[in-house]
Amino acid sequence: MENVHMDSVYQSQENKLSFDGSIDRRYVHRQAINEVFITDSQQVDSNHFIFSAMLPKSHMYFNDLPELTDGHRCYDAMLLLEVFRQTSIYVTHKYYDVPLNAKFIFNNAEFKILNSPLLEIMQQPLHSVIQVKITNLKYRKKILAGYTLEMTLLINNIACAQKVMGIGWMDDTVWKKLRAKNENLPPLNYNNIKPAQCTSVGRIFPRNVVIGDVQIKDSTLSATLIVDQSYSSIFDHPLDHIPGMFIIEACRQAALLAVNSYKGTPANQLILYNCNMSFQQFCELSSTAQCIVELHEITVTGTLINVPISVLQNATKNTIGTITLKVVNDTEYEHKEKTDFYWFDFGGVLSPPISSLFDLYYEKTGIPTNQLQAAMKSVADDMNLPTLAPVENAILTELEWGSRLRETMARLFPETDTRRAQLEHFGQQWFAHVTANAAMVKQITDMRNAGYRVGILTNNVVEWRPYWQSMVGLNDIVEHIVDSCDARCRKPDPSFFALAEQVAGVTPEQCVLIDDLVENCLAAEKRGWRTIQFLNNEDCLNKLHTLTYGEE
Repeated sequence: MENVHMDSVYQSQENKLSFDGSIDRRYVHRQAINEVFITDSQQVDSNHFIFSAMLPKSHMYFNDLPELTDGHRCYDAMLLLEVFRQTSIYVTHKYYDVPLNAKFIFNNAEFKILNSPLLEIMQQPLHSVIQVKITNLKYRKKILAGYTLEMTLLINNIACAQKVMGIGWMDDTVWKKLRAKNENLPPLNYNNIKPAQCTSVGRIFPRNVVIGDVQIKDSTLSATLIVDQSYSSIFDHPLDHIPGMFIIEACRQAALLAVNSYKGTPANQLILYNCNMSFQQFCELSSTAQCIVELHEITVTGTLINVPISVLQNATKNTIGTITLKVVNDTEYEHKEKTDFYWFDFGGVLSPPISSLFDLYYEKTGIPTNQLQAAMKSVADDMNLPTLAPVENAILTELEWGSRLRETMARLFPETDTRRAQLEHFGQQWFAHVTANAAMVKQITDMRNAGYRVGILTNNVVEWRPYWQSMVGLNDIVEHIVDSCDARCRKPDPSFFALAEQVAGVTPEQCVLIDDLVENCLAAEKRGWRTIQFLNNEDCLNKLHTLTYGEE
């Protein structure tokens, strides 16, 4: 998540982008101009860039998708992956001066859909913007040889997809030496492989089916890759290996078959939602390669189906990863015009009530709640700050804050034994054996699956992040997490609400806060937000239902 400064800079540069034509095809390694989807780019600073792309209304491969059972057609995740691929190549050549004849290696790819309803195919080509951040630069003999790209694709200023990928490159001469042993090996003859049925792998046109000879034996599904380099809609130009994009598509098709076998869900009820792939070594054209899925390893969480998968060639797994498919439903699209953003508090909403947490901490440590709260207040009073602001605004580290707590307890309550309390590592002990509010976690997941924009707005502590985020398990569900320890301000400060608005790209009137503290709700309302003060699950869920569906 970018900070407020970067969000505003991105937006200022976005106005300079053009959708009037494609960029130079050479910079994205394409022979055909119609295969170039990037239209323009701007450099924001040394490691941030912004791109524009036009998603086509029709394409023989990328738009070859059957109508979903809910009656909608969405842009294929593979098209978004191609846009991200083109972005990554263009950045490298254009802004880092890597020669056009350099050869690229894709090490890993982590992709996820954030808002599928906005990706519905409409009558006009869809304009999109891609924000890019470069991290983890790697050097070979002091020469830049790779890095990680963090990319977000936005439509109407709303994040719709993200991809994090690690890439590297090398000189063409080095590449030829590396690949010399494979240069004269003939490619396989795929004519004898029986392709999978089109509809079973989410395709209409037979040439877009890239797996065949599907077998299920002893709970293991195997499918052989069909690599037809003469088919220009997939292979714009010849390659000396099977590319990562092709492997992801093969894995997606195999995952669709596996899910149908595992739970009977047909391909036209599923979309690619997430994929996390690691490319271990080259997948060669000269040897048979198979997608392998162990059906018993498939897991289901709500509408998300996780399919661990690998690509096996010559008894070696050259690719491993997970394909996550999502079961679509009508509700997503019925509400796609809603642009409200629902911000959920953590403590007291997604967690048990704060009073219960203090009671549990007393059982763990023997420190009475009133004494602990008095010590917390005293530490903050010494700094002229609200009670938890020193640590929630990251002014003090957890260790520093805990040490002051211990000193204050000894001064104010010398009779209390604090030896059981791990005050210097407060979060670990505080969150031990604490479980999330399952009803509210489910509500957030359901809202996100239905196409609503949802985030977490929390006053929290840097060192506590691993504990509370793993407890609620929503990092891959919510669109944004805005945390006081990152922002250095907290609720009920108006600037904290302003930060949330800028991160989500919405107005105050589009924001809804769900929080257990009345002072936070009042501050949000003063800024123009709507609020629900959390009293209990039933009351909150009823009020949310009224807001989202307009029913009393």
